[in-house]
Amino acid sequence: MSYLLRLLGKGLAGDFTGYLSKFLKPPGDVSLDGLQGEAEEHPRRADVHLALGLKQMELGRLAAARPALETAVRLDGRLDDARVALAAVLSDLGDPAGAVEVIEPVASQGSQAVTVRYVIGQLCERQSSAEKAAAAYRSALALDPTHRAARQRLAALELVAGTSMPPRIIMRRSGVRTRRISRRGSPWPRSTSAAATWKAPSSSTRTPF
Repeated sequence: MSYLLRLLGKGLAGDFTGYLSKFLKPPGDVSLDGLQGEAEEHPRRADVHLALGLKQMELGRLAAARPALETAVRLDGRLDDARVALAAVLSDLGDPAGAVEVIEPVASQGSQAVTVRYVIGQLCERQSSAEKAAAAYRSALALDPTHRAARQRLAALELVAGTSMPPRIIMRRSGVRTRRISRRGSPWPRSTSAAATWKAPSSSTRTPF
């Protein structure tokens, strides 16, 4: 599975590129000038354009990273890292719809399908497209009913929409322990409330699988 895809699939949202830049460096840590020179010398090598795009991401130059990554995807549409990195850049540039379009083809790549659908759900939430996000999470759960992060996000969306199961069942199926309920007690765990359960994904979110 794509390394970038695994990172994005861990419940990450918010600043995608900022998070990725902490983990990724072009092969050999070549300088920006060096990578630009290689791209000019080898204009048909997708891996070189990918490395250049990742370097631009690392430097926070998203507008410059975009064409390099687009070139990498155009040269090799099967290069998952290029698609995922481009989706991250597009999302941070304010184009989550474009990010979804770029990353959707990766959903057909066997074992990566669940993670891709989960990431698409997060991108849809960025567009405030709750229904599309819920559909993406359901699609992920149809492939892997044990995908905890997708179940938690879906439960939160359904709670806001008023279509969810009773809170105690939601929390139990999400793997969260609940305390006993007294007549005067709340059905929510001590530190949880209906208002607190719904949170738009943020850069600090680290939801495990």
